Amino acid sequence: MNKLFLKVFLVVLIAPLVFAFGVFYLNNFEKALEESALDTLELHAKMITSFLSEEVLQKTLFEENLAEKERRVKDGFISKTSLFSPLGEYIEKKDKIQNEFFELSKKRSQKIIESLSPFQQVRIRLFDHNGLLRADTHEKHSSFESGVQYDKMGQVLTQGHKIRLRDKVKKELQVLMPVKKDGKIAGVLVVQSSDKGIEKKMQEIRQILLSLFILTLLLGILLSFYLTRTIVKPLNRLAEGALRTTQHYAAIPDLSLRGDDIGRLSKALIKMTKDLQTRLEAIESFAGDVAHELKNPLASLMNAVSVFPAIKAEEKKAELYHLIEETVLRMDRLITDISNYSRLDAELEREQWNKFSPFKMLTKMYGKNALNFEQKVQISFSKQAQKSLVAGEENRLAQVFSNLVLNAVSFSPKNGKILITGKKQENELIITVEDEGVGLPKGQEERIFSRFYSYRPSTQNGLNKHSGIGLSICQKIINAMGGEIEASCSQTLKGACFTIRLPLERES
Repeated sequence: MNKLFLKVFLVVLIAPLVFAFGVFYLNNFEKALEESALDTLELHAKMITSFLSEEVLQKTLFEENLAEKERRVKDGFISKTSLFSPLGEYIEKKDKIQNEFFELSKKRSQKIIESLSPFQQVRIRLFDHNGLLRADTHEKHSSFESGVQYDKMGQVLTQGHKIRLRDKVKKELQVLMPVKKDGKIAGVLVVQSSDKGIEKKMQEIRQILLSLFILTLLLGILLSFYLTRTIVKPLNRLAEGALRTTQHYAAIPDLSLRGDDIGRLSKALIKMTKDLQTRLEAIESFAGDVAHELKNPLASLMNAVSVFPAIKAEEKKAELYHLIEETVLRMDRLITDISNYSRLDAELEREQWNKFSPFKMLTKMYGKNALNFEQKVQISFSKQAQKSLVAGEENRLAQVFSNLVLNAVSFSPKNGKILITGKKQENELIITVEDEGVGLPKGQEERIFSRFYSYRPSTQNGLNKHSGIGLSICQKIINAMGGEIEASCSQTLKGACFTIRLPLERES
């Protein structure tokens, strides 16, 4: 099973699992229902015991029955040492029992209980101070029926506290409440009802929760498969495409039409792959160009070395030696420029950018206190352009202008003029470098930025002293700063003109 699918499934499964664990907390709800039902029973019990207490106070509920008492004592229903008087007083002597035995009137008690019964579903029983049943709203009963079936009866008779309980065996709710007169117990009222309503309600809730759990679980499983199909599988396709690309060039699946994050990832991978492929092709092309550029001077050097022993004239040997020396120096410059060029992209990506003024930078380089060339460098910036800021690495832009000015110097005649102008145009700073040289032949304006290409007539100084990489380096630096560089013929000085366009930055 796919690991990502398993993670998605487990995350989706959390909701139904939490839902399932929540079912175990239904006991609190069940307890609340139980307490509510017991509160209702207790309310009925309080109302009835209040009325019975008034009857006890008037003693209209009591009647004397000595024969009945003796028979009960004889049959073991009543212990001689556990009898109570009608008002809850202990009676221990037999002769006293015979003289003072009273019991609650069955007829009167039954009539009162039936008249006060609130609902058919509620059963009410009245027991006397000896725990004998005297009235029942639901069943015919014997006058000898005892309350011993109620575990808490003795506790109520002796302590006088009400008791609320739920008998889950008999499925009943019970409230036992003493009937008192002046704080003494004359009997116990038992109000009970079935707890089937609670059980039924809880069963319904459990069934609903179980159905919801199953539904949630099924939805979770379906959602897992849906997420797997819409997320996991596309990611696997992209991963497989990326792996194929590492082995041999292969297209990354295009999922850009999805319009979501996976579509964006697909676009990014496609772009990254194309960029990598472009860089690989550039490296291959660069390696070929380097081999070609190194091969020419190396061939000349080999030829010169091979014929050097055969030459007898010292003058010819000196010329050949000078040629060998120049070729070696040319190869050294070429290798240095190639090394700088190969590191340029990586260095540009690592360098920190800041805002600076090109005018101030050029003034430092070619102002009054700067190093003087044989040619005069003139700087002419408009007032707005003098305050303009650009973003980039100042030393790199200085490298660009140094290269352009050195080229202009090599092409210009003695005492020629080099003009650097700057102006602000909309959101751009436009800087031009012009000279009084031979200019550019038509159709060479773009080609001169190619690697290892150098247009230099034989009449010009510096023949074979340039690698042809300088302008290509300038173009890379300007492009990295978000600008452009163009070459054309100067309309002012009739020589070459290089125009640099850089985006402006706001002043801090």
